[in-house]
Amino acid sequence: MPGKTTIVRPGFIVGPDDPTGRFTYWPARFTQPGPIVVPGSKADPLQIIDVRDLGEWLVRLVEEKTIGSFTACGNKLRWGDVITACQRAAKSKAKTVWIPSSFVAENEAAGFPIWVPPIGASRGFHTWKNRRAVKAGLRFRPMATTVSDTLTWYQAELADEARAKAEAAAAATPPATSPTTPPKQPSERTPVGDRPRTQLAFSLDGEKAVLDAWNARGK
Repeated sequence: MPGKTTIVRPGFIVGPDDPTGRFTYWPARFTQPGPIVVPGSKADPLQIIDVRDLGEWLVRLVEEKTIGSFTACGNKLRWGDVITACQRAAKSKAKTVWIPSSFVAENEAAGFPIWVPPIGASRGFHTWKNRRAVKAGLRFRPMATTVSDTLTWYQAELADEARAKAEAAAAATPPATSPTTPPKQPSERTPVGDRPRTQLAFSLDGEKAVLDAWNARGK
């Protein structure tokens, strides 16, 4: 229906309340001890869009009855700058180990989220043009703000989950007072299917497998 519809194609949507654990993995990982394995090179491209920026813009498109097709992704970032922002948000001094794209792409255990090898079949990923969306009013908050806010949300979720577990355990314990005392109900959580909201898209075991393979090369 040319001239009658609005089509929005977002890239990786990130930010607070992201249930996928993809982008969140990186600032969260820097709250843990190192070494921290980082795939690719610092110059690799990355494009993300904060869910809040996308949401505000979608509302504006509806209110202004904007018609057209748009690629709603952020401006191209340097992967190294994103990693630095994650380190700073977590106040981490952990050592990072950068592993080349070619090695990561050939290693089946290397399921690093968000980053995509800029080689082979995935060359050109994270290099989409967003000019039409920007012209239509799409704006982006600083990447470092998204990183910091995402980590703050994640840590609050961890605290809420710990509190909910403690309350559930307390509720399951028979009260020491009068038998007529109603049990305290645990805090309600909002699950995403069967996936915990704080589950990340990659594991420390997976990271270790990649690091071990990298260290074992040539032996």
